[in-house]
Amino acid sequence: MRIDRATLNALLALDDVTLWGKIVALGESKGFALPKTPPPPAEMQKLREVLRNPERFDMATALKIINDHRKNNRHG
Repeated sequence: MRIDRATLNALLALDDVTLWGKIVALGESKGFALPKTPPPPAEMQKLREVLRNPERFDMATALKIINDHRKNNRHG
């Protein structure tokens, strides 16, 4: 998956709630149900680091953060 720098910068400029909403919408468009409530700030910061460094993009790290949050919030 390739995302241009302008798109990444736009995502990084969003607050945590809005950014998480974008992630949830993307997940839903691919058939994944995610909690509507964002992860704790420390976990959101980890996701932002993944976006901040696309040359070292680690999909496994991003998916682990999202999946852990989903598991911990099954009713979200």
